Amino acid sequence: QNTNKMNEIRHRGSKVADSSNSTNIDTSKEEAIDKSHETWSSRHFGWFLPLNTGNNDRHSYSKNLHLNLKKEEEEEEEENEIQFKPWSHYKNKNKFQEMYTDLRNGNRRWWKSKHNSFYHDYIQIIIEYLIFLLLSPLLLIIIIIVYGAICISFIIPFIKSLLYEISSFGESEVALFDKKHGVKITSKASIFHINRFTIYRLFHYAYWVTIDLFLTLSRLISGRQNISLIKDNELIIYMHSNQHLKFEYDDSDNNDIIGGFIDNSDVIDIAENELYKGRYFPISKIYYNYKTKIISFTLNDENGTIISNDNISCSKSIWDLTKANYISQRCIMDTLTHSWVHFHFADIVCTQLYKYFGNIPHTVLGQLIHSHFIYTSSINMAGAGDKFNQPQIFGDLDNCINTLNPVKINPMKKNGAHSILKMRIIKHYYDENGNFIELKSPKNSNNTNIGHKQINIYQFPPKQIRDRLELFNNKSHINKHKGYSLYWDMLSEYYQSLYIFINKLILNKLIDINELNGFIDIIDKNGMNGLSKCQSIHVLCTLIWTNGYIHGADHITYHNIMCNFPHLGVYKPLNINDKHDDNNNHWKKYYRSWFASWISFKSQIFIHSFTQPLSSCFGKIADYTSSPKLYNKFKNITKLTKQKLELINKYHNEYLNDINNVSDKYEWMINVNQLDASISY
Repeated sequence: QNTNKMNEIRHRGSKVADSSNSTNIDTSKEEAIDKSHETWSSRHFGWFLPLNTGNNDRHSYSKNLHLNLKKEEEEEEEENEIQFKPWSHYKNKNKFQEMYTDLRNGNRRWWKSKHNSFYHDYIQIIIEYLIFLLLSPLLLIIIIIVYGAICISFIIPFIKSLLYEISSFGESEVALFDKKHGVKITSKASIFHINRFTIYRLFHYAYWVTIDLFLTLSRLISGRQNISLIKDNELIIYMHSNQHLKFEYDDSDNNDIIGGFIDNSDVIDIAENELYKGRYFPISKIYYNYKTKIISFTLNDENGTIISNDNISCSKSIWDLTKANYISQRCIMDTLTHSWVHFHFADIVCTQLYKYFGNIPHTVLGQLIHSHFIYTSSINMAGAGDKFNQPQIFGDLDNCINTLNPVKINPMKKNGAHSILKMRIIKHYYDENGNFIELKSPKNSNNTNIGHKQINIYQFPPKQIRDRLELFNNKSHINKHKGYSLYWDMLSEYYQSLYIFINKLILNKLIDINELNGFIDIIDKNGMNGLSKCQSIHVLCTLIWTNGYIHGADHITYHNIMCNFPHLGVYKPLNINDKHDDNNNHWKKYYRSWFASWISFKSQIFIHSFTQPLSSCFGKIADYTSSPKLYNKFKNITKLTKQKLELINKYHNEYLNDINNVSDKYEWMINVNQLDASISY
């Protein structure tokens, strides 16, 4: 019965394909795979990206779009209003947007805010810049070393790749991380991706671990690297603006009413036992009741002690201290639950992308996918690695090299990091009730799924998107889910805009559905067991959406909040007595010691270097989702007539208009011009 249902889903995915069938489909598929026509220059310089110039710059495009907008009707304005149901009891319905914008702009950073003190607001700032000047000779030496290391490690191999013939410029390689499910992660990056990252992005990272590091160090020495305490309302807004939010339903209403949000992270045990030494995770759960408006923390102790802001269960000082511990814990845990976005699906696609479409794509489908895999394998290989310039470590966490190395400011044991990485991938992509492929592998078979579980075919797109779109559910179901998670509401609207764009391309025979199905079949056989049973259009949309939207959104929403409260991890146990009264613990003692300032300094470098969106080194490179020249205006597509070329660019412009409209609605949280087209950090 399950098999018949899956086949039905695949059939439904081909309904759009039927309208684009043509007699030349099989030959076009062969041409997509045939790379014999590629020249020496295309193999060596195919990694170059188009430039945005004039109105083709994504910021100029957005600006011109706003200038050309007509006044919207009142009904349309109502549709564009953001409904945030947990905020419905406030008179100012948009106050949460103002509060989030304040956080996003970093106005809650202690060193940016005014303290109405001559010493804090003037003397310390002068001391900070004097210290920076004194440290500048050392900074100059560090810059020479860092940029020299970049030249040796990256630029020289880059030059060699241009001078010598290499058989496989594009292909990356993966290693098997989990035999049961077949989880794979990049072990060798594509030379194309390495070259692009070296030229377009690497020097930005060098800035953060040199100049920015010394600026932050100067602030630390001057005594200004302190942290403010997050407010209760800021905590509520933060929890509704990231992907980790879960909901609890009110049993008295037949599970039709959401009673509150709940977060009991599944990574605490691994993080505590396998990942860190001397770090604590004192809070096992946070809960917010939408009826009573009370936030409560369940402590990670033997009694499951509950602390809340009801003014009864504990004193204000205990509540503030617990809240400070939670944000420190959340600051580190959000970096551990992001792995499904980066790895496995994207890694497998990277291994097949250049084999199937060639180094320079000559079909619309190839151009689309190529443009969303600009740096991916280079980033994923580094992200899971433990070398000197990679985040994980092998050996002692607190040895001298790991303590001083700015790249390892948030050091994680490699084995523990991989355990969490695998767990999150399996939880997202795999259905525990899924079937195994138990057949013996036939001789010369290309199917690597033998013995591996089948993926959850309903994760393309994920349930959080399906719950919010009429593509998948009726209005009553959508109304039940929309209005709570600001994060998923926004990303569902981006998904819908992307779906409309891709659907137009398929219906107008600009994407060959058989070429798409063929590529999906190859990804299925190489590690995504069951992918070919999903709807083809949604597999493509989910692939682009994962790289071009949710990856960037995850990073940006994290940075928007945590740049104000940088404190990666809890280094002391949270001790609260039985009466929950003030036992001489205060949040300022937790945040304002020199040790806390040192941790904050290291955390600030990590947050700046690895979580905020970075522009390309040359500024005008078309490597953002909203770049008008992201797909190079489809100039590489040799068999497009002039009329079809105009049509496809017309559809792309309509798509850019759609995503800019979504961006206008959620501008206070994320601007679409911040979203990279590819996994790039």
